[in-house]
Amino acid sequence: MSGKLDLHSDGSEETCGQRSPFRSRFMIVFFVGIFGLVFGGAYVALSNVYKVHVSLEFNAQWLQTHADDSCEMSFERFGTFRLRLLNVSDEGMEFLLSANTTDFRLRNLTDADITSLRINGTVIQSFSAVRATLKAEKRKLQPRFLLLSAGIAASTTLLPTLAIVLYQHQRALRKLARKYKSAWLKLFWVLFSVNLMFGLQPDCGVDFESSWMWALTKAEDRPRQWQEALWTYGPLGYLFHPYGYGSHFYRALLFSAAVALLILGLFAVYVRTHSEAREKLAVFGLLWLFFFAFSSSEWTYNFLILFAAVLLWTLQEQRAYFFGLSVLLAGLSGLALFLKFNAATIGLTTAAVLSAGLWFRSFKRFAAFMLLYGSTYGAVLLLGIRAWFAGLPSFLNWCRLSSEIARGYNTALGHPGNVIFTLLALTGISVYIRLIFRARKEEPRHFFLTSLAGPFVFIAFKHGFVRADMHMQYYFSSCPFAMGLLYLFSPPNLIRTARNCFVANALLGAIFLWIYFPSTFIVKSTLSNLQSVVCFESRRLAALARQEDAFHQKAFADWNATIDGKSIQVLPSDMIYGEINHWPGWKPNPVFQLYVACTSALDNFSADSFYGSNAPRFVMLKYFTVDHRNMFLDTPATWNAVLLNYSVLQNDLHKALLTRKSGDAIPSFEHIGASSSHFGELIKVPDSKDYVYARLILEPTLMGRLWSILYRGAVPDIVLTFQDGAEKRYRIVPETLSTPFLISEVPNNLAEMLDLELPKHAVPFHVVSLRFVNGASPFFYYPNRIEIEWLRPARR
Repeated sequence: MSGKLDLHSDGSEETCGQRSPFRSRFMIVFFVGIFGLVFGGAYVALSNVYKVHVSLEFNAQWLQTHADDSCEMSFERFGTFRLRLLNVSDEGMEFLLSANTTDFRLRNLTDADITSLRINGTVIQSFSAVRATLKAEKRKLQPRFLLLSAGIAASTTLLPTLAIVLYQHQRALRKLARKYKSAWLKLFWVLFSVNLMFGLQPDCGVDFESSWMWALTKAEDRPRQWQEALWTYGPLGYLFHPYGYGSHFYRALLFSAAVALLILGLFAVYVRTHSEAREKLAVFGLLWLFFFAFSSSEWTYNFLILFAAVLLWTLQEQRAYFFGLSVLLAGLSGLALFLKFNAATIGLTTAAVLSAGLWFRSFKRFAAFMLLYGSTYGAVLLLGIRAWFAGLPSFLNWCRLSSEIARGYNTALGHPGNVIFTLLALTGISVYIRLIFRARKEEPRHFFLTSLAGPFVFIAFKHGFVRADMHMQYYFSSCPFAMGLLYLFSPPNLIRTARNCFVANALLGAIFLWIYFPSTFIVKSTLSNLQSVVCFESRRLAALARQEDAFHQKAFADWNATIDGKSIQVLPSDMIYGEINHWPGWKPNPVFQLYVACTSALDNFSADSFYGSNAPRFVMLKYFTVDHRNMFLDTPATWNAVLLNYSVLQNDLHKALLTRKSGDAIPSFEHIGASSSHFGELIKVPDSKDYVYARLILEPTLMGRLWSILYRGAVPDIVLTFQDGAEKRYRIVPETLSTPFLISEVPNNLAEMLDLELPKHAVPFHVVSLRFVNGASPFFYYPNRIEIEWLRPARR
């Protein structure tokens, strides 16, 4: 076998010249036809899709009657969907509408109920004029395919050429790699490094997503903040998601540049130490350029950890590289703990697989690695504890609660996705597993190298498919990079299998990105980053101007005199109001946003912040829900503490200011009965002159726990029947409902929540019965037996 890499046959005697001309021409026509159909079909499907901005504002009387209600919006050709007004805006709703709909209507809404209706800024006097306005606006718009997807158009037109080159790589690709490898690699380094530069356009929004980004940045300014608050990110999480422009943004930008330089440095080491590196990088670079790209700085960092581990395994016999890469891997893994819990998990599990491989290869090398890794990791932890925590117990408690967030997120925030995308992901994982078994059979040393990507792929899959919405991009954009690494480091007898695995995952990722996130393509994202660098100052000023205008619209100065710099928490999630209104006494809730407090430990951690001398003087309250959940049922311990220790001071339709009562009131209850039932069975709420509380006892089966580890958790639904006959259905978290929760009166909006200050007989939303249903949970996830304990407030 020659010293040059044969990219097709892995040592096979067949060459391109031995193929029949008919077969070659047939394959060329086949590839051109397939990609032509894809391109043409995408153009036909997307060129008729336009985006129209619709804005509705309601009059005060209608809002007072219907605030927080769910509205049904009917779109011709697209059916009906439901939405809650407060999930969109405070005073109306704004949404994007496909213009190939011919009309839309809101159920039980008339012209008299609205004060303003605009389509693309055009004022419309009546709903009857919507059809004509949509038709007129359609003529003014450019097709979405050309307007938003220039990157996908450019990529798709080049795909036939790329397919031909890859198919005939015995001649063309190897010739190009030899002739132009120097120029190509220089271009690759430039494009790749620019594409790794995230954070050039930090968030300046005012919604609840922006709230946690702002809180991460704000918390970093407060010494020891992380002994009393936690989120899915750590004290340095703002480096992944900087909010606004300022010192934190520039730190995040420098961090992004450092990660890019480290990755390029590891590529330089790879090129220096592997003879066939340039030919393989030609394939890797071409596929990367057209098929996939990173979608976040978080997964760029995770890739850096994996790259360091893979390079360490292949260079373990070279002392200098072994020492340097061991220290680098430990430093990256230790720092990851203060960036995000997922990244820390990838670092530790990857190191565990690596150490197992070293144990089998050489105990001496294993001992040296453990010494280097352990000492460096420990040093990074000690520095982090000293910087952000009061001591080791505080840090360990933070780690415990961070793992609770991960566990609760895996269960309560699960979101089923498109079956097609799930099958695409499982197909890519199956191809990867085949590579592992092939390596174990033919190349035992390479078996551990292929296994190193296991934690990366598994956590990417969990990250993408626990909440299978836009999060799926993290799997489909990251997995091809992991498979690309395995291809770059593959030995001659496995190169074909590794290349097939890499190409398959790249194509699967491309299919997802074409459909879901075309803007993440390298052609577009790299150019966007370059444009951001060139136009940085003008974009910075424009973003700050938009933010200032948004802050001005959201501010409510009438509360400032009352608050007067005293401590205040914002519940459940819109912490950004602390910045908008310049409240110096803003204190974060211990879990930042209550919708992630999905375990009893987190709920109690949040509730404890409302007792004692450190409790906030005020609480700003809005009603907000996600995923068809009920805010009040999500975190009963927190709301028990708030309702007992705070009273309403001011309120309007969408927000309320609560003030602390004197002293601490601790919730206490007494037993009044118990019952057991099955899913679907009607359960009557006991009659009582007092408010009735309940404790739910429902835990997953062993099969359910295994399903939760391998895929995602699941939660059941509760269906409540009210005294007026209305039924409401919510997703619930059984673990948090093991804390006593109010069941005889369940509020559905802010006004009803504030009514709970009244005696029971004065509250109009009584619950008379309930039943539990599996909802989206697999039938085997929970046992078909539900235990309920009935309680009432203890009489003092």
